[in-house]
Amino acid sequence: MGERFEIENKGVLQYYLGINVQHPSEGVVQLDQVKYITELVAEFDLAGSYPAASPISGKPSTDTTELREVMATRYRRMVACLVYVSTMTRPDISLAVSKCSRHLHTPTVADMEAVERVYRYLLWSKSEALTYSLRDPQMHVWTDSDFDGCDETHRSQTALVIMMFGAAMAWKSVRQPVIALSTSEAEYMAQCAGVQELLFYCQLVEELGIQELMQAAGPQVLRADNQGAIKMAQEGCTKTNSRHIQRKFHWIREKVREGFVTLQHVKSHLNVADGLTKGLARQLLSLIHISEPTRPY
Repeated sequence: MGERFEIENKGVLQYYLGINVQHPSEGVVQLDQVKYITELVAEFDLAGSYPAASPISGKPSTDTTELREVMATRYRRMVACLVYVSTMTRPDISLAVSKCSRHLHTPTVADMEAVERVYRYLLWSKSEALTYSLRDPQMHVWTDSDFDGCDETHRSQTALVIMMFGAAMAWKSVRQPVIALSTSEAEYMAQCAGVQELLFYCQLVEELGIQELMQAAGPQVLRADNQGAIKMAQEGCTKTNSRHIQRKFHWIREKVREGFVTLQHVKSHLNVADGLTKGLARQLLSLIHISEPTRPY
């Protein structure tokens, strides 16, 4: 990189913007935010709280009492901090943070309990780290959706994960911009979002010109678990149950025809993005290669 950019070498990177960077062995890097999470838990007086094994409660509160302004401000601050954690090193809380971010204007008691639940989960799992190695520089993309996942708007949830060097390097769990009328339609829109992210990172790698990051020749592979949505992207469909879909989502068909991407079906329990559409089950953490660091802090 020094040949293309003006940089200054200050030694091995160990800590950057709240992210711990460890090098447990040759060619292996681990990223975690133990220190930052510990500081957040202390700031919000949750250090003594009972840890939770999942970021979303199976029986969420239904108390719709609006918070007082002081507590509402605290809620917004708590969510803002979680957004940073979820986008940097913790894809496993992406769905929970997405849900908490929907009620920033008038948060309720139920919303406060939900955001505190995420912090209690981080308290339980704060030592988890993303582990990267040199074994697989190829990008692998998974997409999924949760049909009609939002009770308020009836919009579905898009989830996508891009793996590179053995762990998740980009991920997203967001509510879709329009209502999907079927599971296949929701999955189709999620696939479109996945190809958009993939195209961006492929262009970024090409622009950087770093040989070790160059992708193999041939189409990129996107994996999804809905056969109907895959068929819509590969073959197109003019039936009445899909002709209403907004034109922008059919962009994926062009990328398939161009040979930029090919779609493969994968079983739901092996779909890496599946965990970002629901309260993440513990066993799915290994799919996105979040693991315990190899040495104590």
